[in-house]
Amino acid sequence: MVKIRSLLNNLTIAISLVGVLPVFLYLDWPTQVVFPLALIIGSRSDRRGEYYLSNRTATVLLLLFFAAYA
Repeated sequence: MVKIRSLLNNLTIAISLVGVLPVFLYLDWPTQVVFPLALIIGSRSDRRGEYYLSNRTATVLLLLFFAAYA
């Protein structure tokens, strides 16, 4: 039987790929490098259940990244 969590994780990966692939060649090179790495590391972490960052640390890093990118 398929677990709902694994189904949702795979659906999230597929949706992010469908959203980014059409414009991937037009993205800046740092984004072209970070996106696949983040997708691979994130899916690996979800499957194993081990997360490298706490929720608070991930949120702060994400906000700093978007502030620098903007």
